[in-house]
Amino acid sequence: MRKRLFCALVLALCLILQAGCGKKEKMSDVSQLVFAKDGSLRAISIETFDREYYSEKELASVIREAVSAHGQGVKQESFSVKNGEARLKMHYASADDYARFNDTVIYYGTVAGARAAGYDLSSVMGSVSLKDSSHLLNNAALEAAADNPVIYLTEPGEIEFAQEVLFANGQVEVMEENRAWIPASVSEDEPAILILNK
Repeated sequence: MRKRLFCALVLALCLILQAGCGKKEKMSDVSQLVFAKDGSLRAISIETFDREYYSEKELASVIREAVSAHGQGVKQESFSVKNGEARLKMHYASADDYARFNDTVIYYGTVAGARAAGYDLSSVMGSVSLKDSSHLLNNAALEAAADNPVIYLTEPGEIEFAQEVLFANGQVEVMEENRAWIPASVSEDEPAILILNK
């Protein structure tokens, strides 16, 4: 899902969060983004850590400095290195905080808000309802869903959310009603879009 904190630190620390997110191995072994009903996000980033190049202490220091420089809206919940694996948990007050901190494109709000902000939702049009396969997302259905939550992503990885998915475009593989996989083919030109139940 775009360049995350580790990607921002990649030049200094050679940790690339998305290096393996294109492989569909165990879902729990990749980076994860959790969307809460209150609009906040929790990012759990997991990556191989090579002590040959950098120490855990150096990385922890760089993460603290980056969080401090951002100001309110971003908090480090935990960071650890164990068995050659670095795990970082971050909390973001909003998708805007996540986008600014990670230099990426993401939206999490209402369908009406996404349209007003200029996000193109056309790639989800014509999608079959995951709740009722006899319904397709057309203009009338999109208008009726104006107050429904929508997630707009441009990075691969696992995502979780509180509500069930009603519609999703072709860049989304829904695993469960509140869990999905975004493939490596996602990009700013081909974003992943999910419309959720209220």
